[in-house]
Amino acid sequence: MGGYFSKNFPNLTISTSGGVTNSGSITLLDDLVGMDLMTSGLTGTVTVQVSYQESTAPTDWFNLQSAGASVVLAASGAVTINPSVYRSLRVQAASTEASPRTVYVMGQVYV
Repeated sequence: MGGYFSKNFPNLTISTSGGVTNSGSITLLDDLVGMDLMTSGLTGTVTVQVSYQESTAPTDWFNLQSAGASVVLAASGAVTINPSVYRSLRVQAASTEASPRTVYVMGQVYV
């Protein structure tokens, strides 16, 4: 008989390089029911991106949309993604951050 369990996923890091910056990705989201992304100290726009594949190819990523608008992370905010049907997730910063920023990721899985 299955059940729901909370799981800490690897953190996503936004570097300080100039221009558009992509974090690493989290993959193998098959049993994920929902996910929370928590941030602090962001100074620019950070968009959540998803992929239907476990891939790093630039053409495989799409901005996650909710009610017709891209899902963005705010400084000291949290975003819940529920349910998740994607294979990979990452965040994309539209501009340079003053120092590396961490996006904390927690999910609920069904096993």
